[in-house]
Amino acid sequence: MSTASAIYVTAVTAQSPKTYYVQVAPSPTDPNSAACLFFKDSACTKPAEQPLQIKQSAGGVTFVMASPQKSGCNWVLVGAVSDRTDTVAVDPSFIPSADQKQVTVPVTTQAVVTVGVLLIFSSTQAPTQLYSSADPQVQNDGA
Repeated sequence: MSTASAIYVTAVTAQSPKTYYVQVAPSPTDPNSAACLFFKDSACTKPAEQPLQIKQSAGGVTFVMASPQKSGCNWVLVGAVSDRTDTVAVDPSFIPSADQKQVTVPVTTQAVVTVGVLLIFSSTQAPTQLYSSADPQVQNDGA
């Protein structure tokens, strides 16, 4: 007798995620990766300090591509990969972007944690090329 098993994935919805705006360009040291600058405002006049801070009750962080991008960069945001850095367990999850401009990464509200996030971009001219960002840290113990 054979038994079938099923894997159920429950989507986590952020309660009131904090938003950070991202300017992206090809990395000057590695043209196959992305260099990102993070800002607190859509005009990109208030730089965000690292690690990025969100409230524990936020339930997530939203990354929005700032417009316009730096000269010569016509990328879209494909999604993000996140993993808790405060544990030894490796449990990365991929979160796709619904509109190629923003992605919301869920963060637990049950404990104070640090999450590493890789933003994944693609060129609109060569969509087979993917560019990942450096690993910004998100802590859910701030404002």
